[in-house]
Amino acid sequence: MYYRGAAAAIIVYDITQEVHDQGLNYNHLDLVFQAIVVSRILLALPGWGLFLSKELTGRINAFFKMSISICFATRILEVNSLLDSASKDLFCNMQRSHHCLFSILPVETPHDHKLRKRGHDFVLPRRQSNIFKTSLFNSCLFSYIW
Repeated sequence: MYYRGAAAAIIVYDITQEVHDQGLNYNHLDLVFQAIVVSRILLALPGWGLFLSKELTGRINAFFKMSISICFATRILEVNSLLDSASKDLFCNMQRSHHCLFSILPVETPHDHKLRKRGHDFVLPRRQSNIFKTSLFNSCLFSYIW
């Protein structure tokens, strides 16, 4: 596993040198980093981010810190903050009736009385196992209720 991390660092360093040699400044390198690396990580995080171990989270965070040290990125990114924002964005989009994942959400409960505003009105499923708790949809249902 160390080899993959070292290989990724070498690839990022090579891309940095190649793009920098072509005359792009460091702000443009940050755009390239966002477009190539962060976009791919954000694509996978809502579905798989809850299953990351502490070791893998630390390795990804170390990769983000390394990208700053070689001037490929200009701001510090962390996996947990990216996961929270990506999951919340996906869940908000899922609540729209035309979204492709809308059909897998549970039914909404109608309320006849006025209560304080909630994050959603879906019926909360009963928690059964750890895998059930860490799935994307169930964690969003329980996390974004208020």
